[in-house]
Amino acid sequence: MRAAERSDLILSGVTIAFACLALFVVIPAGVENPGQINVMALGPSFWPSVIAVFICSMGILVALQAYRSHRNRKSSEADGPANFAPTRWIGALVLLAGYYLLLDILGMVVTSALALLTFMLLGGERRPVLIVAITVILPVALFLFFRYVANVSIPMGIFGDWIS
Repeated sequence: MRAAERSDLILSGVTIAFACLALFVVIPAGVENPGQINVMALGPSFWPSVIAVFICSMGILVALQAYRSHRNRKSSEADGPANFAPTRWIGALVLLAGYYLLLDILGMVVTSALALLTFMLLGGERRPVLIVAITVILPVALFLFFRYVANVSIPMGIFGDWIS
């Protein structure tokens, strides 16, 4: 097994463990649900649970991808250098800190678009059409959903007067 596949399996295990810890320990212990709720989506633990399930699913997908990559690799190939780089982890942490700091200033839509762009470039994506499509369509679609369907207030930052 190559180092990249091994690190992907470790990452997926940590991701799945984190999601299960959040889903079965942190959310039940930390989110207080009021008595009886007729609509599950209105409960305060609904969205954190959805996110935890999504994170767990992503961990499973990474593990399956690493397994598939290991299985499909030809036995005659020499093990090359690992794709895993600690600098990507540090870059991702710096990006998340920047996202947190810019959220109130630029608003969720612009900050999310910039974060998606940076994450995609950090992850090695180089197809400009895909990058532009995802960094524009996804934040706008999520904004429209949360603002007009779910009636959730989204931080708009300095662009709040233009969009409202």
